[in-house]
Amino acid sequence: RDEVKLLGEALGEGVHAVIEEERDPRNLLQAFAIVPRILRDCPPECVSNETLDCMFESLTSYFPITFTPPKDDKYGITGEDLKLALSAALAATPR
Repeated sequence: RDEVKLLGEALGEGVHAVIEEERDPRNLLQAFAIVPRILRDCPPECVSNETLDCMFESLTSYFPITFTPPKDDKYGITGEDLKLALSAALAATPR
C-alpha cells in the first residue's frame, strides 16, 4: 500500500489512459476490472476527482456494449462479460 500511495495521482491517470479509446475486448475486461480495485483498495489521493470524472466519461463511452465475438473467437469473451465488467466499473465508487 505504501508503494501505491507513492504513485499518487499518477496511478489514477495511468488507469484512465489505459481505458480511454481501448477496443480490444481482452484489454477492456482487464481495464474494467482494475477500476473497482483501485477505487476500493487504494487511497483516495491516488484518483483525483478530476481523474475520476474523466474515467467515468471514458467508461460511459463504451455504453451500450454491442460486442459479438467473431465466429473463430479463441478467447471466449462475450458481450455479457463486457457488460458485467463495465457495470462493476461504473458502480465502483459513491464519489
